[in-house]
Amino acid sequence: MNCDKTRELLVALLDGELRAQEEAACQAHLKGCPACAAEKKLLEASWQALDHLPAVTPSANWRADFWRRAREEEAAAIPWFAWPRLAPVLAGALGVWIVGIGSGMLLFSRSSAVVERQSSFALIAAPERATIDSAYISRMPRTR
Repeated sequence: MNCDKTRELLVALLDGELRAQEEAACQAHLKGCPACAAEKKLLEASWQALDHLPAVTPSANWRADFWRRAREEEAAAIPWFAWPRLAPVLAGALGVWIVGIGSGMLLFSRSSAVVERQSSFALIAAPERATIDSAYISRMPRTR
């Protein structure tokens, strides 16, 4: 086992969380490596110093204060419908609307040209129906 791996496992070693093989390999490395052994002693001393600190007891209102602050921070956050978040959605909707209107205009202008062309052929082929066809055509909007 190398020094890097041993340093990664030192906390688990001191907590007794290592498997027997890993613990034996760690202990063997610590016996032969003074730098890692010094790191282990420093870590043990730090934990002992922390054990001597007084226990912290939260106030009776701690939970209520925590949730009050959480609500305040949430209220101060930008809502989902605020302008910075809504702008890309509106831009996308506007783009879809423009494409839809443009496509409709393009399709409608082509279909009215076809109807005009067909009605002019109908006038040539059947002049007796000219009044009906011209009345139909006069109701159609002009795109030119």
